[in-house]
Amino acid sequence: MLTLAAAIAFAHTTGNASSDEFCFEAKVVGRGQAVLFVSDSGCGPAVWAETVSSLPSDIYQSHLLTLPGFAGRRGVGKPVLINICKDIVRYVKSHHLDHPVFVGHGMGGGISLWLNSTWPDLFGGCVSVDGLPWQPALLDPTTLPAKVAPVAVGIRDLYLRMSSDSWKQTSKGTLMSQMNNQSAWTPIWQESQRSDPAAVGQSIAEMMQIDLRSLIGRMKRNALVFVPGGYASDEASLATLRKQYELQFAAAHSVRFVVMKNSLHFVMQDEGARFSEELRQYLVARK
Repeated sequence: MLTLAAAIAFAHTTGNASSDEFCFEAKVVGRGQAVLFVSDSGCGPAVWAETVSSLPSDIYQSHLLTLPGFAGRRGVGKPVLINICKDIVRYVKSHHLDHPVFVGHGMGGGISLWLNSTWPDLFGGCVSVDGLPWQPALLDPTTLPAKVAPVAVGIRDLYLRMSSDSWKQTSKGTLMSQMNNQSAWTPIWQESQRSDPAAVGQSIAEMMQIDLRSLIGRMKRNALVFVPGGYASDEASLATLRKQYELQFAAAHSVRFVVMKNSLHFVMQDEGARFSEELRQYLVARK
C-alpha cells in the first residue's frame, strides 16, 4: 500500500529528464495549451479519438500517451506505476509543458490524481473519468489494505497466466460490457488485444494497493470527475453512487462531479458529445 510519506518522497526524488526516452509512447496533435491523455489499463489512444478531434488543434496540444505493455508498447520492469509517473514528470519537464491538464480514464484517472497531488505546481488541472483515489473502498469504505492485497495478487497472477488468445477474448468481453455504445468498442479492442496481459494484471494489482484518498488534499487545482451513472438502476441508486464518489474525494479542496446518466465505464464512447463539451469548458477555465 502506498503511504502519503512514500508518495511525497517520490515527488522530491524525481529528477529532470536526462534523455528523450520514456517508458511510454507519446503522440502529439495540435499546438497550444497542453493536455495529457492517459487511457485505462490495457487500452491505447483510440479511446480518445473522438475527444481529441473535438478540440481545436490550433488552441490545444493533445499528448496521447500509450503506457508500457499496452497496445503493443514494450513493457517496463516492476513496479509499473511508479515508473510511469516518474517518466510523465520527466516528459513534462523536458518538453517544457506549461502546467498541462491531465485527463485520465480509469487507471489513467488514478495516475492523474496521483501526479496532481505529488506535483501540484507542475500540472494545471486534473480530469478523472471513472478513476478513483482508491477503487476497493468504493463499495466498502472500511476495507483495509490487508484484505485487498491477496485479491490484488490473485488478479495479477490470473493475468500472468493468461494466454494471448485468452487475453483477446477477455479484453473483448470487458470492453463490450463496459460501454452502452456497442458500435464503438472495435477500434479500442484492436489496440487492446495487442496489450501484454501480464502488464495489465500488474498495473491493476498495483493500482488496487495505492490509496490516494488523503493525498488528494494536496491538489491545488480544481478537479473534474466523471461519474458513470449508467450503472444505477434508478434515481435512488444514482444518488447513492454519487455519494460514494463524493466520499472518495472528501479530502480534495474543490471537485466538480459530472454524472453521466447514460454512460458505463467508457464515458467518452457512450456520451461523447457531452463529455467533450464538459472537458472543453473545463479547459477554457484553466487558461
